[in-house]
Amino acid sequence: MNLRIIAACCVLLVSPFCAAALEFSEPLTIASSDGGVFYHLDSSGNRAMASNRGTLALVWEDNANGRPTVRVAFRERDAAGFTSPLAVSGPSAAYEPVIAACGDGFLVG
Repeated sequence: MNLRIIAACCVLLVSPFCAAALEFSEPLTIASSDGGVFYHLDSSGNRAMASNRGTLALVWEDNANGRPTVRVAFRERDAAGFTSPLAVSGPSAAYEPVIAACGDGFLVG
């Protein structure tokens, strides 16, 4: 079990006023499909997002092309939305991607 998740849940249960202060904007579309696509957002070690120098990166795995493929999308701080998804895995099936800030960019594994 992930202890950070347990600790965060305990804080929210003990301090309900903390959760009331959260505000969420409208959802941003990162990828879309005509159906039949499974978006697998369980990255290894919960490392599906990274931020570097004003850019947010999100990585996931989906089966839009018929096999598990790792994709990444980026959003600049002032942009209205994310870039089009970019496939970053090779021709073999890929699962549980991770992303980290690295120098001026990102490293996907």
